[in-house]
Amino acid sequence: MIQGIIEILSEDATLCALVGDNKAATKPKFYWVVAGDEEKVPYIILVVTGNLPTNVKDQPSMYDQISFDCYIYARSVEQADDMDQAIRLALEQKTITTDAGFYFHRIVFNGQKDGYDKEAQKPFRLTSFIAHVKRDIPT
Repeated sequence: MIQGIIEILSEDATLCALVGDNKAATKPKFYWVVAGDEEKVPYIILVVTGNLPTNVKDQPSMYDQISFDCYIYARSVEQADDMDQAIRLALEQKTITTDAGFYFHRIVFNGQKDGYDKEAQKPFRLTSFIAHVKRDIPT
């Protein structure tokens, strides 16, 4: 699922310009769970935080409500605000099928807060979403 979110974010020119390319200059700085030690801010880390399947009696669930967080690491509060707004514009209320085969029925904003990563010694903005994702059911 995060693979699909990264694909959506990677197609947004404004957001890609804000984060820049990774150290190897091969892709924008969107990461699953952790960024490499040598990557410099700004970057975004994506983390799945929960999954609530839609259960129907005697049938497999067709949709999952997957919650995920975007950890925004930036050089300034202004840059964090710009990245936050760009993420919301790229994702909010999106209905799309990605090249990776994920069908997002809808992605909704769920909240945000600021924090401090003691280990990395960096402030961050945490922006949360819920994605309604159609599951592939084996036949």
